[in-house]
Formats: sequence, C-alpha cells, structure tokens
Amino acid sequence: MYTARYANLKIGMSRYGLMLDESGVVVDDGVVGRLGAESFYFTTTTGNSATLFREFGRLATWWGLSVGLANLTGHYCAFNLAGPDSRAVLAEHTALDLTDEAFPYLAIREGLIAGAPCRIMRVGFVGELGYEIHVPADYAVDVWRALHASGSRFQLQTFGVEAQRMLRLEKGHIIVGQDTDGVTNALEIDVSWALRMDKPFFIGQRSLSILQKQPRRQTLVGFSLPPEAPLSPRESHLVLSAGEIAGRVTSAGWSPTLARCIGLALVTPTLAAGQKLRIRIDKLETGSGSASSGRGDPAGARLRLEDLSRRERFGCKGPAAEAWLTAAGLAVPSAPNSAQVDAGGVLVARLGLAEFLVEAVDGGTERVESAWRQLGSALRPAEVYPVARADLVIGIGGAHLNLLLRQICSVDFAPRLESCAADFGAVTLTSMIGVGVVAFIRGGSDREPVLTLWVDPSFAHYFWTTLLEVGRDLGAVAVNE
Repeated sequence: MYTARYANLKIGMSRYGLMLDESGVVVDDGVVGRLGAESFYFTTTTGNSATLFREFGRLATWWGLSVGLANLTGHYCAFNLAGPDSRAVLAEHTALDLTDEAFPYLAIREGLIAGAPCRIMRVGFVGELGYEIHVPADYAVDVWRALHASGSRFQLQTFGVEAQRMLRLEKGHIIVGQDTDGVTNALEIDVSWALRMDKPFFIGQRSLSILQKQPRRQTLVGFSLPPEAPLSPRESHLVLSAGEIAGRVTSAGWSPTLARCIGLALVTPTLAAGQKLRIRIDKLETGSGSASSGRGDPAGARLRLEDLSRRERFGCKGPAAEAWLTAAGLAVPSAPNSAQVDAGGVLVARLGLAEFLVEAVDGGTERVESAWRQLGSALRPAEVYPVARADLVIGIGGAHLNLLLRQICSVDFAPRLESCAADFGAVTLTSMIGVGVVAFIRGGSDREPVLTLWVDPSFAHYFWTTLLEVGRDLGAVAVNE
C-alpha cells in the first residue's frame, strides 16, 4: 500500500507514508507508527479515511492476508502541541520521558496525559518541536483543558487550520489534493526520499519504473515574491511562459516569518530549473449571493431530515458479545447486517459476526446507559469489548426519500423502502457522498419508511451540509435539529 519500507521500522518509531494508485498518481499520505512487532498505528488525510479503510480491507481479503483492521477515526481526537515550549508544557501532565534521547523525532509513545490514555507522536508538520496527541474522544476535552491551563504560563495560544497551513508551507510540506491533483504522480512532487523502488512491491511501483524513463510533464516547486510586491497570487492562478500556460499555483499565502508571499506551484520542467515564474493574478473577485432560508415544504412532506445524535448508544464486540447482550434482555438479530428493535425501544444492529451497535430509538435510554456503564466497569464480562460511538445520526423520511438516495448512493434501496417493517430489517454498510455510513430502514408510526444513517463524526459537517444541499436541489427539505 505504501511506498516506503516498514519491515525495518523499529518499535516505537514512525515513518512518513505515501500512497499511490496503480498509475503512480499520489492519492494519500500520512504517518505510520509501529506499536509492536505486528501492531501498527497510522494516519491518513481526513477526507480519505473511510475510503482507505475500505480499500485496506478489500486488498487484505484479495491478497489473503491474516491481518485485523480497525478504523479509529471516529473514536479518537487528535491535536497538535507545538512550539519551543511544547515539551515543558507536556512534561507537566505525563510521566513519559520526553528528552531527545528517550523520545526522539518521529518516535511514537503510549502513556497517560492528564490521566488519559494517549498515543503521542513526535512529528513536525508545522516545523517546530511538536507532539501529535491522539486521545480517546471521551477524554479529549479534559486533556485539552489541562494543557491549556498549564500552558497559560508559556503564552500558549490555539491555532487553526489556516495557521497550520502557512507553517507547513514555510517548511515546503505538501497537502495531498491541494498541491497534487488527479494526475500528479510521485516523481513530479520531489519525494524520491519516500520511494523505495527496491522494495519487492508497492502499488504504483511498476508505473513509476516506466515514468522514470520518460520526460517529466510537471514539477512541484516553491516560490517567493519580493516583500514589496503589490499583489499576491492565490491557488489556481496560472503560471505563464512566452504567453502560454506553463503551470498553476497550488498553495500561496503571506508568511509573517519571511514577511513576503510564498507558495508552491506545479510548472513545466523548464521553469522548474531555476527560472523566475510569471504568475497572472486576477484583479477582480466575485462575491457569493446572500443565502436564502426560505422553505417551500415546511411540513416536510417531500423530505425531512432530523438530527438523532442525542440518542444514547454504544458499540461492543467480541466472542461473548452476543451472549452478554441476550442476557441483558436485548433482542439480538441472528444474522449479520441486520437490526432489531425490541418492545422497549432499544435497537441492536449486528454489523458483523461479533460486532454490535446498541441504541435507544423509542425509549430505552436507561437500559442502554446501564449496559454501557457495565461495559466500562470492573464488572465487564470477559471477551466483550466496548466500542465508543460518537456518530452523527440522521433520520430521513418523506416522499422524496428514494429520489434523494438515488442522488447520493449507488445502492438501490427501493425494494427495502417498499417492504420495511417497524421492528426489524437489513443493515447496509455503504458509502454516501463519499462517506462510509451504516444505514437501516424501518417503518415509522404512519407506516412511512424512515432511513437512519450512522456517520463517522469526522465527516459530520461535510455530510450534513451536503445532504441539505442535495435535499434543497430536489425541491424542499424540512430540518429538525
């Protein structure tokens, strides 16, 4: 899957991971850390996590590999503590040895921070001494507040994505999907240090071997403008040579550190050989129209969206999970990819042979809370393992439900919409608008089918806003948040 070599990666260390498709085009990158002899923890770009998880599973099955995969994206929170004093701030909340000798650059460690179990990666995307702190979502707020409280003595400040992007730009680090596109191969972005062409195999290796013998189509280069330059380029502004298009700007911005505009651009090899770039900068900008909040279907007869995330839920897995759920008085479906709602209003969805989602859908909140408390206590039964579920949960109904599904998903839900029951039915694990979802259809109180979607919270904002846009394009949508 990745272009680097990991067989020789030491336990407790990490390495940059670059992923290509069969044609050698860059599709993702991240960091791969080795936790044990046969245990790895790796990160991907945010937008690709669900897609890559499915692809890893598909290839593991296809290649017949004995490997277990777990997508932790929705269960962990991650933030970056960076800067000259980051080690001093972190040292106040952990017993881990943070010295350079014990915790070198690119190391990964597991330990407690402010009493919470964490995985800490010493990586430098922003160009400073820094630590990526990965913590179970339930502990995230407590860890964040603890670091903030002690960091006030060091003038600790929060920083967002835009600041992070400028810091990485000053270091020349790329963002896949911004500094690359759907045809950019690994040879064009100067990452030869991440390519181990002598490996027995990685996806895209054969294509790169062929491309190495051919002239480059484009090359990623850095540029900077004089401090007194009156205009600054923006992403996608054209690079010109002799009146012809010779490339485009991929990233650009004002650097406070360098006091000038800097950026990255994909240009022809001729321009990449040290020539000055001529960038055409548009002087006009177009503004967006005012948003309309009017609704043409206030009752939601056509389409209704409801945020159901406040419902109590949890997940569990393990060889004894089914027996434990049954002993707890819950109705457990016998077949994988099915769900059942018992008389007390608790839904149990069987996502695999030994993996379950439990949610209070029509009452039953106390029963779900009680079961979850037992899983988190010393009374937890053997071979039953808790899985935190912080999903975005959406209920969708209305006459345009099937029309909406045809717009956002390749699965034909029409037969299930026509034959759905109130208390049981099939569970579908699929992708909608590029995001992995769990889908379940049941009959509502008026016998109208209602679709429930469980969505990874990492994609909550994107999924919800895109769903609203599609619904409005279909005529109208009523929203109950």
